[in-house]
Order: sequence, then C-alpha cells, then structure tokens
Amino acid sequence: MKTLNRYIFTFLTATAVLGFQGCEKALELDPLGGIEKEEVFSSEANIKSLLNSIYTVIGSDKWSNGRVQQFNDLLGDEFFGAQLGSTKGEIYNRNTSVFNDDIKGLHKEPYYAIQRSNQVLDNIGIVSAGFKDNAEGQAKFARALGHFDLVKLFAQPYNTNTDNAHPGIILQLTVSVESAVARATVKQVYDQIILDLKDAEAKLPSQNGIYPTKWAAKALLARVYFQMNKFTEAYTYANDVLANGLSVRGQSYAQIGYTDLAYADRFSVAGSKESIFEVVNEAGLSGRSNSYRDLYKSEGGNPDMKVMNSFYTANTGDANDKRGAAWYVAGTSSDWKMLKKFDVQNFTTTLIHFTEMKLIRAESAAETGLNLPVGIADLNDIKSRAYGTAAALLPGNASASLLKDQVRTQREKEMIGEGDRAQQIKRIGAKGEISFSRGVVWNCNGMILQFPGTEFNLNPLFVKNPEGGCN
Repeated sequence: MKTLNRYIFTFLTATAVLGFQGCEKALELDPLGGIEKEEVFSSEANIKSLLNSIYTVIGSDKWSNGRVQQFNDLLGDEFFGAQLGSTKGEIYNRNTSVFNDDIKGLHKEPYYAIQRSNQVLDNIGIVSAGFKDNAEGQAKFARALGHFDLVKLFAQPYNTNTDNAHPGIILQLTVSVESAVARATVKQVYDQIILDLKDAEAKLPSQNGIYPTKWAAKALLARVYFQMNKFTEAYTYANDVLANGLSVRGQSYAQIGYTDLAYADRFSVAGSKESIFEVVNEAGLSGRSNSYRDLYKSEGGNPDMKVMNSFYTANTGDANDKRGAAWYVAGTSSDWKMLKKFDVQNFTTTLIHFTEMKLIRAESAAETGLNLPVGIADLNDIKSRAYGTAAALLPGNASASLLKDQVRTQREKEMIGEGDRAQQIKRIGAKGEISFSRGVVWNCNGMILQFPGTEFNLNPLFVKNPEGGCN
C-alpha cells in the first residue's frame, strides 16, 4: 500500500467533513468541495477515490505518521519522557485524562478510515465485477487495522480475563451509527478484526499496485494472532508470508537478500525491500512521514522521543552490531540518548515487514515447541544480518526456552521506535508471565489510554476507562 497524493480525491482531503463526534452521527460529506454527497456513491471512479482517501487517513500525522508509534512507545520502557509537556507527558506518566487533545486526535482518526471503509462496503453494488473483490478487501483490511490499533491502546489486552469479556472499544460496522452504543468486549473486537482480515485475505490479489495485498492481510493476521498469544495461528500466517508472500515491491523473502540488507533500508525514501505494508511519500509534495521523523530524529539534538540510557547501552554495547552505528547517536546529554533510525527526510513509512514476520514465526515456534529448526534459522538470520561473521548463532539443538529469550531480545533491538515494545510487555503479561514497564505492572490502569470526553459525554451507554494511573 502506498499513499500517493495524486490519487486523492480533492473533496475528500480538502473539504470532507466526517460528522463523527463520539458516535452520534453517520458519515457526512461536505458538499462545498464541488461534489454532492449523492454523487460520491454514484460511480466506481468515486468509490476508488473514497478508497484512496482511506490511505490518506492511515498515513496522517494523527495516526501512522508517528502518533500511534509514539503513544505506544511512551507507554513502554525504551524512551525517556520526563521532559515532555502535558499531553504527551500524561501518556508517559501513565495517567491520561479525558481532556487530552492529542489522544482525542488519535482516537478519531482510525474511525474516519473505518467510516469510509463502511461507506465503500455499503455501496459495493455499484463496483464492477472485476474490481469488486479488491475494493471489498481493501475496505475490510483498513477497517481491521483501525479497530486493531484502537483496541490495543484503549483496552486491556486479549487474555487479561479468561473470557475476554472486559471492555474493548466501539465496533463500527455500519454506515449509520446510533447515538447510544456500548463498547464491545475485547473478544468481540478481536473476532471482528479476524473476520475482516480473513475476508480481505480471500479477496485481495497477490499483487495490487500501490494498495494492500493478500500478503498484507496475512501479515496483519500474524500480528493479531501473536498479540492474542495464539501461537499456532501466528506461526501459520507468518510462515505463509515468509514462504510464499511478496513484498510491496513484488519480491519474495527469498529474493531480497535479507542478511545483506542495510539497516537504512527499513525507513528509506525509496522504500524498504522487506516492506509488506507501507505509507509512501511522493516527490515534490509535503512529506507524509515527516511528522514521524520530527518526533524521533536526532537532528537538532533534542527530539520528543529520547532513548533511555539503559537501552542505548544495551543496543550499542557490542561494536559488531551494525544496528548500533546505523540507528543511534550519543548526543551530549547524560540523561538520554537519541535514535537516527528515522533521520531520513521523506522516508517511506514501513508498517509491516519481513523482520517482524521472522520474529513472530521464531517466537511462535518456541512457544508451541514445534518447528524449532525454523525458528532457530529465523533468529540466526536476524543475528547474521546484525553481526555479520561475528554473530553468535544459536545451535541447531537449542531449547525452546533459549530461543524464546533470544528472539525477545532481538525484537527489542529491531523494533525500537516502531511502537511495538509496550504491546509486547502487555502481551507477555496477559500470557501469565511477570511483566513490567518502568516499574509498573503490565495491566495497571495507566497502561491504557483514557477515552476523550466527547465519547461518553454524547453517549449514555459508554463507560470510560478507570482512572488513577499506575500509582
């Protein structure tokens, strides 16, 4: 998937108004853009434009252009946020309020994409037979992605309770939204995400130009199942992607020369060779990734997202590890260090990649005790890429426990700054292991975000998250 400005329908990006405040209204399109609401759903061309606008939302600075990554990272233990201002400082200090406008922006943005996806699905009958499955697959992929990113941040994780009946988020599956809607359970949310992704997997093609493919749907399913601690399913989907799938650029894992890939590849202007799903910039237009860059970049010497000294030391202590030189800068502060992983201007934002699939497959192999040689090979590939000939490879007879420990270590190194760490802390805790983030337990109240006040002020059935942080 690539988000290209030239494909975006002007009325949707410049003048569309989504009448979504809490859940009190259905989608409303402002006719001032020159196209009446009725015309939006009168032709396949307009449906395609509506689909394109969904990727503009996904790639916005209120969602995947740095905000969802940053908010997840602030809940984790890799970054130093003691100097942040009130709205982001609340997240770092794990005590968010109903008045936090930054959280409000993130909460609304995925629902914009979900609403537009529902509009596509509601009007799928006007789409030609040759494009119908593709359109439906894209809409369901986007709807699943939106619900998944929201439920991870605003609800306690899957397996927090054995029946998963604890409060999740509002599921939005129709165009018309009632004013009084209760939060679905976490189980209901995950069930719907999986249903949408399996439909997308079945309907999307293997190659789809600039749009998500069946391999993107399968890769996201691997991520979803892994977050649920359903390791058999996670292994199956990650294995399928690695064995049979194609990158955004139409190459299989076997064709990309993985162990020789430079670490600058993951967030580069041209786009990563290992990317399965991404948001891309377009030359000559404002950088769609620059908000992400500005939050983390080492240039200027004082980014929002500063690396904890302990993580800097752990990730740069071995001179043979190429990631240390490629991704970190010491700077001048004694309190924190910096990442340069995102320093490239106008980089293509890689959202799902082959490395994550290898990490999922390897840890799932360790958790199930099955296919251990495959998991060991995955870990050794990741280590060979990082350390070259100096890599301390895991022997073929290594135990499942040792494999799991080493995969988790490599995951921390590989995924830093990509919004992954806090969700792994919560997943591991929900699995039953001891798990803390900066000294607090994985499921304390402050490890999930508080909903914006507009949500429950306008919706009498809505129950907000508990308050009190993690103290």
